[in-house]
Amino acid sequence: MNVSKRPPLKVGLFYGWYILAASFIILFFTSGARYSFGVAFKPMIEELGWSRGAISFAFFLNMTLFAFSLIAAGKLYDRYGARWVIVIATVFLSAGFALISLINSLWQFYIVYGVFAALGLGGTSIPLLAALTSKWFTKWRGLAISLALAGNCMGQFVLIPVFTFSTLGYGWRISYLFIGLMMLFVNMALVLFVIKESSNHPNPSPAHGKEDKEK
Repeated sequence: MNVSKRPPLKVGLFYGWYILAASFIILFFTSGARYSFGVAFKPMIEELGWSRGAISFAFFLNMTLFAFSLIAAGKLYDRYGARWVIVIATVFLSAGFALISLINSLWQFYIVYGVFAALGLGGTSIPLLAALTSKWFTKWRGLAISLALAGNCMGQFVLIPVFTFSTLGYGWRISYLFIGLMMLFVNMALVLFVIKESSNHPNPSPAHGKEDKEK
């Protein structure tokens, strides 16, 4: 009596979904921190006595350097991979936001927010994380990238109200310190324990099934 042997079941979640989740979380905190500027705008004017134009220039400087940092981050990503780019960017990003809690003059604000935070945003924003996620998916690439990038919207939806309540309760300095440290711990943990450079998953998966079977 011939009994056909079935191949053992391959159990385990395709690792690309972990990359997707990590990208979602990084964008969640990055976008929330980025758009917290509007919440702290008025309290900073009241405490520090700066004009609206002076504070707005920091935002202009941030957006300008952010645009250039995206180009640099893309170049570094192609050469060194996502992990090192995210690590370096996180250091700048976290330092930029956390050090806002210590500023007392405009030039300090221009450096920490206009320069440091902008450089950090370039390596933790949509283009790089979309590229990272796309390398892990083929069949469901569009859906995977969309789910990862949804973290950008959810971060604004959730963290801006949280930042607002925190600013009202504890002040804008404590709020910026908290969000800076949170991004440092979360992003570094994801880089160390979750994010990998490329997909070498040997088993067919929802994302690789057709291509892997043809090989």
